Amino acid sequence: MKRCARVLLSAAGLCLAFVDARAEIFSYSNDNPRFGAALVAPIGRREVVKKTMEFCGKAYPATQADTQTAYAGWIRRHAGYLRLSTMMKAGFAAAAAKDQTEKGAEARKVLEYGPRQIEKMSTLLVEVIAEMPSEDAKKQMCSETVAKVESRAFDLENTDPELTKYLRSVAGTYHVDVSIPAVPPASEAPNARRDAAALLGRWRSEKVVARMADGTISEGPGGCTVEFSEKRFVSECRRNDREFRVVYSYRVSDTGRYEAEIVENQMFPTLVGTRTIVNFRVEGGTLFTSAFPSTANAELTRPVEIESVLVPENTPGGVR
Repeated sequence: MKRCARVLLSAAGLCLAFVDARAEIFSYSNDNPRFGAALVAPIGRREVVKKTMEFCGKAYPATQADTQTAYAGWIRRHAGYLRLSTMMKAGFAAAAAKDQTEKGAEARKVLEYGPRQIEKMSTLLVEVIAEMPSEDAKKQMCSETVAKVESRAFDLENTDPELTKYLRSVAGTYHVDVSIPAVPPASEAPNARRDAAALLGRWRSEKVVARMADGTISEGPGGCTVEFSEKRFVSECRRNDREFRVVYSYRVSDTGRYEAEIVENQMFPTLVGTRTIVNFRVEGGTLFTSAFPSTANAELTRPVEIESVLVPENTPGGVR
């Protein structure tokens, strides 16, 4: 029971700490509070980042691309920690469900307490921004917060190095890889094309990697063709012996970036109107894209980033 009480106190402390990247670095006396922190800190920090980026992107549409890519970058860097936290919580929950003693009851209280506090605390930074005395101050704080997420100031490794050390020490027990994957090397391809004309034509996907908000990663060979015209593109896919077609409108909003909106989706009509930010480059005749779908009201198993590698199916006008 004492262990559960210490876990509960640790979870409470972390709920207060993870709402502000400037908070004093949390300390632990032993592995009991570290375990409690592991149950809430990765998911709690994710919710703070997600809701704050959503708020700023909606309040200031010109920053939406930056907020979506900043959030996706945070998820990419924390995917292993998120999966590990989920597995640790699942194991703790399974043990608590079997234990009918007072100790088991205390453990179940810990499990009930964590999600409630995460939900309460996840909007505190949004409330701070919303209560700023002027519109300029709100915009400035949003801009600074996006920059902090991008610069990793909100990363667990910077806000709670002791916890990340503990998570790495137990990751092997749960068979979870907590290493940080490499960032797509778009900046390392100075000769790549990033203009609108480079997109035109019909492409076939050879590889697709989808990263979810819960840290899971799905990788496959693709199985889709995408055909770009000047203002629209059509994606046709075949999966499990079923074919489906999605039509998008799009515009190139910056060098190497376009914004797309679903205008037709017969299989999932509720997704019509969904918008996605896409970074792209054409290098050596291959199209590389990183798509960042809107996270508003999205489920944890919806992708926050989709990386694709596509090759020309046919190339009107010669070499790209």
